[in-house]
Amino acid sequence: MTDKQRRQILKEIPRTVRDDLRHVMSTTRGRRFVRHIIYDVCKLEGVSYASHANDTAFREGQRKVGSMLQSLVQLVTPQEFTAMMAEKLQEDMERLEDTFPEENLDE
Repeated sequence: MTDKQRRQILKEIPRTVRDDLRHVMSTTRGRRFVRHIIYDVCKLEGVSYASHANDTAFREGQRKVGSMLQSLVQLVTPQEFTAMMAEKLQEDMERLEDTFPEENLDE
């Protein structure tokens, strides 16, 4: 996407929405909350398929909302989106270290 295309799309998003999103994404806590909505509540990286068609449709709807929010965050606050994902990676690495502590190889 070119800068011109990005600016055109940004113009279509109400200023208050852009400003509010920038405010939320400006803090670690805000980024963690947005990440929770996108990935945990909307299950963006999850599988939509279920044994019943209605369940699959519901899950696809959740994922669609998560996808739209992720696109909005990437468009309005690209640097903060990168920071959000870096923070997630750091938290995942810390969780793994707690789960699988390094073994002392000197013993």
